[in-house]
Amino acid sequence: MASNIARATAADDELALVRNQAALEQARAAGLLTGPRTAKITGRFNPSLLSKARKRAHVKSDTELLELALVRLALEDDFGRNILKRKGRIPETAELEF
Repeated sequence: MASNIARATAADDELALVRNQAALEQARAAGLLTGPRTAKITGRFNPSLLSKARKRAHVKSDTELLELALVRLALEDDFGRNILKRKGRIPETAELEF
């Protein structure tokens, strides 16, 4: 059982790494990570929140966490909002196969 947990954790780590790299590559391509790093964010957070967020994002530092969170927010595709905008656009007479 412990080996299954270790494999699941390793798989989770690998998936998180791939997702994080993809997000950062997309941000680089959009020009969001080029140029000097002169902006600074400060804030106070519950340590448990930071720990849980770092663990879930599979990052070690607060800087990595903030950069990844900002990248994901900046590149968010708004899927839910966009699909709701389409409500009522498919004619009721359209034949949909399931």
